[in-house]
This record gives sequence, C-alpha cells and structure tokens, in this order.
Amino acid sequence: MNPELNPENDDMRPEYDFRGGVRGKHYRAYRQGHTVTIHKMDGTTVVQHFKLEEGAVILDPDVRLYFPNDEAVNKALRSLIAPGIHHFKRGAFLTRHGLSPEQVTLVKIRLLSIPDELVQRATFLAKLHRQANVEAWLTRIIQERVELEEVVLADLKHLPL
Repeated sequence: MNPELNPENDDMRPEYDFRGGVRGKHYRAYRQGHTVTIHKMDGTTVVQHFKLEEGAVILDPDVRLYFPNDEAVNKALRSLIAPGIHHFKRGAFLTRHGLSPEQVTLVKIRLLSIPDELVQRATFLAKLHRQANVEAWLTRIIQERVELEEVVLADLKHLPL
C-alpha cells in the first residue's frame, strides 16, 4: 500500500475536505498573477502579490516530461527558428535588413516527421559512425544526398533526349 495514502499517516485536519474540488479550477488566474492573504494568529493580515517574471513560461505537465529544464526548452525552440535568425536579436536583425516589425510576415515552419523505426535505425548508425548527435549526423547525410541529387539532375539536363 502507498504510504502516502495510508489512513494511519493521514495528518490532514477533518475540516479540509477536497472531495468536491476541481483540478485546475484556478489555473488560468494563477498564470495571470495571484494574491496570497495570510491571516496571522495575532489578528494581523499580510497580503502578498505574485506575478510571473517577464518572459517566464509555465509548461503544462505533459510537456514538462520532455523538457526538464530551460536549456532543453530553449534548444527545442531555437530549432524551430529560421536558420541564421536566432543568432541575432530580432530587432537588430530586422534593422540590419531595413525592415520594421510591422513589415515582417512570419513564415510557418514545417517540422519533418520521421517514423520512430527509422529514427532508431538512424540512431544506431550514428553511434556506429561515432557521432554523438544523431540530428547533426542526419543533417550531414541529408545534405550529402541533396547535393548528389543536384549533381545528377544537372548532368541530366545536359543529355540529349
């Protein structure tokens, strides 16, 4: 039996009854900021206001399983940003190219979906080639294949039909 669910270890006061509780009821309000009121034994009241820091993000529990820390989240998000842009601050990048934020239309970036079985095979081959990063290895393999296809296509254009 789970010791946390053992009634003998239950030190919850009888007046705390959560049977009618609704999970996530205050979730959205909490994300917007919240106030905690503490009523002290001497009759005084302390009110504390909490708000997320600028740029703070709260991950949903199912997402948190895949991204255990800020480094993992940032790495994943950077992979979605168009190549080259993430090396500059957005404003500096736009100014350098004579654009204002109002002139920029965001481009929908498509992710490449690879079947799990193929990912497992590629991971094995990357390790076989002593490549620690399967993504980098796959990128190199795809780049080599695309260049090969382009050479073949260029040669075909010169052949008489």
